[in-house]
Amino acid sequence: MNVLVYSGSEVDQKSLEGALDLLRFVALPNYTVQPLTKASFTKEPWEIACALFVLPGLTTGTSPADVNNFTPQEVQRIRDYVEQGGAFLGFSVGARVEEQLSGLDASLSKLNIGFDGQSYISEADRREPLKFLDKPSKSFIYPVAIGGFKPEAVSLSGQEAQAIQVEVTDAPLGTKAQPQLFNVLATSPSGPIASHTPVGKGNLALTRLRGSSEDSSLYPIIRSILTSLNLQIPSPSSTPVDLSPLPQFLTSTPSRSDTRPKPLVTLALRPFFDNASSDSFASGFVKDTADTFRFISLSSSTEVLEDKVQSDVKTDDKYVIVCPDGVLPPQTHIPRFDLRSFYDTLAKLQGSDRSEDRLAWGFGELLLYSERVTSTQSMFDKNPTLLSGLPTPVLSIAAQQLAGRGRGKNVWLSPEGCLMMSLLVRINLDPGGRGGSASSSSAKTAAAKSTKTTPAAEGTKTAKTSDVSKTTKTAESGAGPKTTKTSSTDSTKTTKTSSTDPTKTTKTSSTDSTKTTKTSSSGDPSAPGLKTSVADGATKSTKTIIGPESSKTTKTTQGPLKSTGTKTSNSAFKAIPTSTISSTNGTLTANRLVFIQYLFALAVCQASRMPEVLGPELGKRVRIKWPNDLYLDLSEKGDTSNPKENLKKIGGILVNTNFASGGKVDIVIGCGLNVLNKPPIASLAQLITRLHSESGKKHPLSLERTAAAIMATFQRLWDEFTSTGGSFEPFLRSYYDVWLHTEQRVTVTTTTPPTEVRIVGITPDYGLLRTVRDESHLDSKGTSYGRYVYPASEGGVQYIDLQPDGNSFDLMANLIKAKTT
Repeated sequence: MNVLVYSGSEVDQKSLEGALDLLRFVALPNYTVQPLTKASFTKEPWEIACALFVLPGLTTGTSPADVNNFTPQEVQRIRDYVEQGGAFLGFSVGARVEEQLSGLDASLSKLNIGFDGQSYISEADRREPLKFLDKPSKSFIYPVAIGGFKPEAVSLSGQEAQAIQVEVTDAPLGTKAQPQLFNVLATSPSGPIASHTPVGKGNLALTRLRGSSEDSSLYPIIRSILTSLNLQIPSPSSTPVDLSPLPQFLTSTPSRSDTRPKPLVTLALRPFFDNASSDSFASGFVKDTADTFRFISLSSSTEVLEDKVQSDVKTDDKYVIVCPDGVLPPQTHIPRFDLRSFYDTLAKLQGSDRSEDRLAWGFGELLLYSERVTSTQSMFDKNPTLLSGLPTPVLSIAAQQLAGRGRGKNVWLSPEGCLMMSLLVRINLDPGGRGGSASSSSAKTAAAKSTKTTPAAEGTKTAKTSDVSKTTKTAESGAGPKTTKTSSTDSTKTTKTSSTDPTKTTKTSSTDSTKTTKTSSSGDPSAPGLKTSVADGATKSTKTIIGPESSKTTKTTQGPLKSTGTKTSNSAFKAIPTSTISSTNGTLTANRLVFIQYLFALAVCQASRMPEVLGPELGKRVRIKWPNDLYLDLSEKGDTSNPKENLKKIGGILVNTNFASGGKVDIVIGCGLNVLNKPPIASLAQLITRLHSESGKKHPLSLERTAAAIMATFQRLWDEFTSTGGSFEPFLRSYYDVWLHTEQRVTVTTTTPPTEVRIVGITPDYGLLRTVRDESHLDSKGTSYGRYVYPASEGGVQYIDLQPDGNSFDLMANLIKAKTT
C-alpha cells in the first residue's frame, strides 16, 4: 500500500520534501511513500492502493484561507476516497467547522451567476474549498491554510514528555463550539497541534506542523498521527537505520561429491577479466554507466563485509564477492536467504530436464544474491557493460531493495518477506517473419545454431560468427498497432584468432558501421581478449598489452566505461570456448517480446500451485491482472465478484528490453512477490492464515523454495515458447484460467466518447487486450481513438484492442485509462 503525498504546483516545496522525509522514516518498510503529481491525481486510479492521502503545506498568504486549490470534481473525489474508508492527513493547516446547509441555501451556494444568468467561471477554472462532512453533527470540516509560522513547544497528549520545540502555523485547529469532533493528539500553549476525527468509514487528521523540520523529535508526533489513522506503523526499533547497499555474492550451483562443479562463475568473470578463474580470482573492477562494480574473492571479503573498506574506494561503489565455482558463502554472511535450500529445490524440480553439459545451465543456476541492493532491475538495465557482458541466463535476488521499480514511475515497496528478483536472458532477434507456429521449424534451427559450441583442438581455436544485418522500417497499417523494427549498421563483425609468440597484443577499434577485432595470442586459447563497449553514443577504443607474467599496461581513450583488475588463469578451464560466453537463450521476433510479461506471470501462478509453495488448492487463488500485476483472492469461496474486499495486489512484473548490435536483445525480467509479509501488506502467507489452511504446516512457505519453483516453471514455459518462435497460443488456455478478466465488462476511457466493452482475450500477434463493443455501443461512427487504442473488425464483429504499455486497468472501477508516466 502507498502513502501518496500530493505534489501539485501549489504545494510548498520545502513542506513537500519535509513531509516525504518524515513519513518515510516512520512508515517504511510497511508502506511506500511517494509524491503524487497533479497529472496522476487527475488521471490515475490512485485510490486503489492508497492507504493515506497527504496534503503538504501550500504556498499561501499570511491570512488564513480555505484550501481552495481543487475543482468541485476533485474535491468530491477526495471526499469519496476518505468517506469510503480512506485516510487524509493535512500539514500546515488548521480547521473551521460550519453547519451543513440544506434546501435552497445549499443550491444557491453552488451557483456562480453572471450576466444573463450565465456562469462567469468556466468548468475547468472553477474551484471549491476542500471539505469533509461529519454526518453525526451535520457539519462540514474545512481545512484552513496559512503561511505564517512561529516556534512553539509541542507535547503529545497523555504523555509527560518534555515539550518539543517546532514550527507551527497560526491557524486554529478546530473550534470550541465543536469539541466532540476532534481527538487531540498533540498540544501547545496556543491550542491543539494535531487532531484526528473519523469521517464516514475513513479518517481525517490535521496538523499545524510545518512538515519541513529535520528534527528527529517530530517522529513520535508523526507516529501518533499515523496510528490514529489506522496505519500499521513499525515499532521504532525495527525502523532501518543503515540504508546503504550491501555486497552481492556471485554464486553457482553447489558441487556434488561425484562430479566437478560447472564453471559458471568463471564464465561470468571471463567477459570482464581475461583468463579469470573463480578459484584463483583476486580482485578487479568494472566501471559502468550508473555504477562501479568492485569484484573481490570470497577469501578476501572480510573487510568489505565488516564495512572496513580502503579510504581510496568510493562509498557508492558496488561490491561483488566472487565465490569459487560450486562453493557457497557461509550462512552468517547471508542470514536472510538459504542458498543451499534454493539450489537443492531447483535441482529437484529440474529433475531430468537439468542439463549435464558443464557449459550449459538453466534459469537460477548462476545467481547474484545480496541482503540489500538499490534495485535488482536497475543493476542490469542501467549498466550496459554488465548487461551485455554477463553470460545468460543469470538471476539476481535481494532480500531488500532500496529503490524498487514498477511500471512508469511507480515505486515497488520491498519490506521483509518480499521476494525480489530480476532474470537476465538474451535472445537472437529474428528480423523476418512473425514468429508464430508457422516459423517454429526455422526458429528451432536458429536457436540451435546460436548455442552450438565446437571446441577446437588443444592450443588453437578459431571462432567465426556471421551476424544478421538489421533494417528499420516503421509502418502503420490502417488503425492497427505500429510495427517497428530496429535498425543498426554496425552489425558487420569479423574475428580472427591465431597463436604465435609468448606475448599477446590486442587491438580493438569501432566505427559507426563496422567493428573488426584481431587478436594474436598464445597461452590460454579461451581468453576472450578485449571488448569494445558503446554507451550513450560514446565509442571506446582500448589497447592492452599483457606480457608472459601477466603484467599489464592499459590505455583508454574516449569513453567512460572500462574494466580492469587482477588477471588470473587456471589450466582446468583453458578449453572453455569463447562462443559459449555469448550464447543466447532463443530466437524471437520483435512483436513476440510483449508476451514475456504474460509468460512470467503465468509461471508465478503455476509455481504457486506446487507443493513447494502453496499447493494446488490455495495456489489457484494467485491470479493475474492484465497486463503485469499479480493478485490474491482472499474470498472464502474463491469468488472475485467483490474485488474491493477480496482481491489484494501481491506482486508485479516489469520487463525491460535492450537492443544490441548483432541482432541480440538483452531482456531483464523483474518480479516482486509478497511471500512472507506481515499485515498490512497482503502476501501468500496471509492467505494461509486467513483461510485457516493446514497447507502452511505441510508445506511451509519460504522465499527460497518459492524462487526455485518460479525459476523451474518459467524455464519449462520459456523452452516451449522459444521453440515455437514465440507463439503464445499454446499458453492461452492456461493464461485465461488464471487471469481475472474473462467476459469482464469495462469502460474504455481512451476513446471519445468512452466505450463500454466486454473483454474477450489477448490477440495472438501483438499481445493486445482484445475487447468487443457492448450491445449499447455497437455504433462506432464518430468515435475517436486515443494513443495505444486500435479499432479492429473481424467476421463482422467490431473490436477495440489495447496496447499494454499505454493503458492502465482500474480493476476496482472497471475502467481502462491512459497510462501516465
